[in-house]
Amino acid sequence: MKKIIKVMTVLCAAAMLTACSGGSSSTATTTAAAAPAETKAAETQAAAETSAAAPAASAETSTWPDKNVTILLNQTAGGGSDMLTRLLADALGNVTGQNFVVENDTSGASMTAYETTRNGKPDGYSIFGTNCGMLTRIASGQYNHTLDEFTVLGLYTTPSKEGYGIYVKGDSQFETLDDLIKYDQEKPGELITSGQTGGFVMFMEAELETRLGIQPTFVEGGSDADRILTILGNSVDYCLLANLSARQYVESGDLKCLAMVNDKSDLMPDVPTLSESGYENINMSNLMLLLGPAGMSDADVQAISAALEKASKDTTLVEGYTKMNCVWDYQTPEESKKTLEDMYNIMVSVYPTVQAMGLG
Repeated sequence: MKKIIKVMTVLCAAAMLTACSGGSSSTATTTAAAAPAETKAAETQAAAETSAAAPAASAETSTWPDKNVTILLNQTAGGGSDMLTRLLADALGNVTGQNFVVENDTSGASMTAYETTRNGKPDGYSIFGTNCGMLTRIASGQYNHTLDEFTVLGLYTTPSKEGYGIYVKGDSQFETLDDLIKYDQEKPGELITSGQTGGFVMFMEAELETRLGIQPTFVEGGSDADRILTILGNSVDYCLLANLSARQYVESGDLKCLAMVNDKSDLMPDVPTLSESGYENINMSNLMLLLGPAGMSDADVQAISAALEKASKDTTLVEGYTKMNCVWDYQTPEESKKTLEDMYNIMVSVYPTVQAMGLG
């Protein structure tokens, strides 16, 4: 990228979780008139072991949730991430009998949400929904904390065909990807795009520019919803957008997609992929994840995980996800953390390119 023009910033808010414990005690006495000494000793030892075990068992018992739960989401209301999170909240309510309330907070470029969660009470009643943009901020050093300072509760999307595409305005002069590339070659620096500095899309943008050999000017644009407005307002020539966010604008004719950067889209099967256009596809997925602060009890984490597994099979949620062409294959907290660590390692490997292009 040739230059960076700061226009806007956005972002997010926070979450938390943890447990309860209890205990009981018992004592045993012996008398001289009792059975043989060995028998009495064994009985006393057994009683002591029972007494010691009781608090431990109780400590592993969770009552979560016995009241309303807040899901803090650092995404704009009405966007794809918001819709998925609200489907999740309704499903969790169905399987637990408690109310799950989604609160959108895009303030402080997401730092408010991150820190609210990281410093929150680990009782499970305020949890944090976010996406892999958090990992890019950690990888880029914009957020000076690590995933280990949070509790990974699970994922609520897993990689699917509906990734990202290269979108332009419906009446744009660019009809194909080759048109856009040719324009950049003939008029270096005049092609304009937007994104969020240090965010997930910027890592994809860096990979895209490398693959296509283009050098557009970058304008700070914020979330998908914000970047759509920059296209519709003729402020930029193209943007990388999530297919789920852009679909309705394509259907209305306000946007058109030149190429899919991940896999073939079921939503827009006529749009070619990068590989079909002669370039390598970008193997990155922006997943939705659920976090709490560090220090949550194993009992509460497992209770939440069990609720997530049930929610993933909720009929209304499955129907909603299907309509949005989203996939959620339940993963345990341990599996989810491994998936996120793998994605983070990709971010770290891409970041030098992001820096070299002045994107992060």
